[in-house]
Amino acid sequence: MKKVILVLLILITVFGISAQNRKIMKDRNYTDEWLTVAEFEKKSLPQSASKVVDAILSKAIKEKNSPQVIKALIHQGKYDLSVDTQNDTTIFLNLNDMLEKSNDVVEKSVIHSMLGELYLQYYQKDQWIINQRTE
Repeated sequence: MKKVILVLLILITVFGISAQNRKIMKDRNYTDEWLTVAEFEKKSLPQSASKVVDAILSKAIKEKNSPQVIKALIHQGKYDLSVDTQNDTTIFLNLNDMLEKSNDVVEKSVIHSMLGELYLQYYQKDQWIINQRTE
């Protein structure tokens, strides 16, 4: 009886450790790509960084890795703004597009929060124009 309990305890421990290692290995798949993005950012190459982030985003969507999707969306918006400061509507379009594609509840709620924050920033930036409109 003691041997059975000992074997079960060892199996539970081994499966717990291997499950944690899978998550770590999943995140390691992205570290090299994020280091490449950081190098492009240090060299002030936002278009090159944006291409790598787009690849990360598509890979994360395929693997259904929500944290990486959200991180890639944030970086994608940052690089889109640095390339074209006048056209900030692409960020809104990208976030709305991701809302339609996403099936994860947590991912959708974070994207909704990001979208709401962007709308607030947009309103605060152009508040005097919006408030001065006539009927």
